[in-house]
Amino acid sequence: MRDNDLVEWWNYWGLSEMATAVGAAITGNGIVVATDVRGLCADGSAQRVEAKDQWHLGSCTKLFTCCLWAKFVELGRCDWRSPVASYFMSEFPVDDDWQTVTVGDLLQHRVSIASDLPRSVMYEHWHHTGELAIQRTSIAMEALSSPTRPISYPVYSNVGYILVGAIIDRLGVGPFELSLQEHLLDELSITSAGFGPPPRIRGHRARLRLGPFEFGRSSPRDPQSTYSDNPAVYSSAGTLHMSLGDVLSLLTALVDPAVELLPPETCMKVLKVSCNHAAKTAMQPLEESNTRFEIVGSNTMWSSAFVFDLQERRASAVVANDGRTRVVNAVARLAHRLVVNSATAT
Repeated sequence: MRDNDLVEWWNYWGLSEMATAVGAAITGNGIVVATDVRGLCADGSAQRVEAKDQWHLGSCTKLFTCCLWAKFVELGRCDWRSPVASYFMSEFPVDDDWQTVTVGDLLQHRVSIASDLPRSVMYEHWHHTGELAIQRTSIAMEALSSPTRPISYPVYSNVGYILVGAIIDRLGVGPFELSLQEHLLDELSITSAGFGPPPRIRGHRARLRLGPFEFGRSSPRDPQSTYSDNPAVYSSAGTLHMSLGDVLSLLTALVDPAVELLPPETCMKVLKVSCNHAAKTAMQPLEESNTRFEIVGSNTMWSSAFVFDLQERRASAVVANDGRTRVVNAVARLAHRLVVNSATAT
């Protein structure tokens, strides 16, 4: 991959014209690791983004949650086929239907369950000051009291990943956030990670949305505002932030067998389980492929996309501080193109 390829692709897709801040990175076999960030921290700001800045990853957080589950599977603490009900039956009543639903089903979005918390419940959790593990338990109690079933096709669900967070709370290694830090982020030497909106770069959404139609760009969202991200209880589903360099640490570990995070067959399992599902946006999953995987994230104020090609052992990440649908789509297309372009340029 040539040094100026990232600049060429910014210009080709026009992404830097859509969002005030954008970033991209690529890593893998036979190429020089490349990263590029450009733009301003917010619309109207004079502060330029820097390589060390953190970016909101939205639902790409789910890849980290899935990797954490895989780590615990390798340690013998759990299994992809573990029944969801088995982790909660000693604490509160669980509908019998949950006996047939596995954690793997939740991770693949193959459970008949709500996609998000009801708006009224979200408002409660935005203002909830209790421990996140306790909040996850209350969500699990409500969800598992209702009938459900495994399904053969993905139906995107943040609630499913909140339940996975609640299950990780019960593996005897501490709450989800601590487990993620100690068993994944620390092992990858990731030091910039946190939850919620990043401190410097600010997100933007559509100024007006009428059904599928979006008009204009909103003013920057203050990271101190309660509503500048999903509630904190969404931590296992979509509130992680970190620098692009730290994102590359995970992406490299999943495509490079020399990085001993997980066995190669488990890396493949993680990508098959967590990727190639249509998100809540207009994005569509990649065409059927045994070696290429994609995960896309947005909390309506940010966009992110990771694309992996296991045959070429390469991966890319693209991020932007704008969650409008056209930006999410452009971010995903650019991430895909960077992987393809790096393969054909070597």
